[in-house]
Amino acid sequence: MGGTRRQVYVNGEVFLDVFHDENRPFTVKTNRLDVRVLGTEFDVRAYDDEEVQSVVLVSGSVSVSADLLDQRYRISPEQCFSYNTSNCDISIRQVPVENYIAWMDGLMILDNAPLKEVFRQINRYYNVDSSLENVRISGKLDIRSSVEDTLETIGLVAGTQYRFEEGKYCISAR
Repeated sequence: MGGTRRQVYVNGEVFLDVFHDENRPFTVKTNRLDVRVLGTEFDVRAYDDEEVQSVVLVSGSVSVSADLLDQRYRISPEQCFSYNTSNCDISIRQVPVENYIAWMDGLMILDNAPLKEVFRQINRYYNVDSSLENVRISGKLDIRSSVEDTLETIGLVAGTQYRFEEGKYCISAR
């Protein structure tokens, strides 16, 4: 308990509410990002199978650096720092924070999202496989319900159907 550092490594997505303590700085590390926390609430998304890692700030302040970059970037509340791990591009933009933290309440907020990406996220909760590429959807998806209810809801909006085959749900166009 008497250490001078507070540090956590993230592979996936996490929401943190960190108390400011100048004597014991808090750091979040992913395989590509280093986030210095200055007392705040924020979301870090860093999945190994995604090219983009991001930090969304709800309140307070954080500074972010990425591998292969020489600079630290400070973001303000309601901003998203995104880092593309394949080409080292960064962006900082204003975002609706609730869209990024709704997962904590068992919801996904979709805004013209590619169906392929929706199913990648749903696969983190359920065992779902989809080969649909070019369909996009918007809305609020309650992922607290059963996988069947979730897939039925998507099917109504996106014109898809599902079947359970060899231990996983397979999605196809109707």
